[in-house]
Formats: sequence, C-alpha cells, structure tokens
Amino acid sequence: GGLSGYYGKGLYVKPPVAATSTTSAAAQAPDSRTKYRLGADLQGYVDVPGLGGLALKGEVIYGKDTARDFHGVAANPCNTSATWGFIVTAVQNISGDFALVGRVDRKEQLSGSIPDSCADPKVKIGADADSVLTVGGGLLYYASPNVKATFTYEHPSEQKTDLLNNKKDNDFAMAQLQARF
Repeated sequence: GGLSGYYGKGLYVKPPVAATSTTSAAAQAPDSRTKYRLGADLQGYVDVPGLGGLALKGEVIYGKDTARDFHGVAANPCNTSATWGFIVTAVQNISGDFALVGRVDRKEQLSGSIPDSCADPKVKIGADADSVLTVGGGLLYYASPNVKATFTYEHPSEQKTDLLNNKKDNDFAMAQLQARF
C-alpha cells in the first residue's frame, strides 16, 4: 500500500478573446489556483489454484482547487471545486502466456464544493453532471519477457449528463503492442 500527496499553485492562462458585451472581464482574467491532491493505493497478489497468479490493485484520490487572487485580479469563485475518484483493477493469469484484465474507475466533481458566491448556474449544473464511470476489460498476451500485446474494451458512462445534453457514445476498443528494451 501507499499514500501520496501534492500541494502547489497553478496558473491557467486562456487565449486572448476580443472583448464584447457578452465577454466579462472575469472571463478574460488569468485563472490562478492553489491545489492539493491526496491519494492512497493498495495492491495484493494471490495464486489461484488451477489458474495462476491474481493481481488486485486499487487507488483512491481526492483533489481540491481553490481560486486565488492574481496580481490584483480578484479570484473567480467558480474556479473552486473538489474532485474524487477511484480505480480498481484485477489481472488473472491464465494458461501460461495469457491473462484477463478487468477494470472499473470513476471520477466525479463534487457539486457541493462549488462556493455559493459562484454566480454562474452552468458551473453548478456542470459539476452535477461531471461524473464518469468506466468499466472495461480485455486480454493480455505475453509473447516474451520483453513483448506484450493487449486487447481491451472500455465502456465509459457519463452520469447525470442529461442536465447539459452532452452524453456521448465513448466506447472504444484498443489493440496495443508493447516492447521493452
């Protein structure tokens, strides 16, 4: 198992936009944030009789961004938010050179983390809709100690995205060949 953390500041500079009657000064201002991340992970291995080694791995993370003033420009409270997520993976070795893999992960912005001082209702609706659960799996083939082929399929499902009418069909399959030198 392990623990991880991060603390720092970020400056996200937007490309210049021509000022119009619908473009506010806040939209033009640089987005500066204090941010931190906390994580924990755990992994274990066990031999399954008749099959082979089973690896179980999991990780959870929590992060918070807090908008801050930047060179006299007031912070935009709509840029303050918190996010959490997790990933769980299982890999079961079978038949010598093959393994099956399954994975579930989730990422969600916490809608209650947007301050009441944020006047943009789309930000809060977006936070309610910003949640993705992905389920996937596949087959691994170990051609040699240095070459591995992976065939996977993932099905992400956006949660509550009907609020913004942006639900997409994002399923994908991937074939990958990895070589280690």
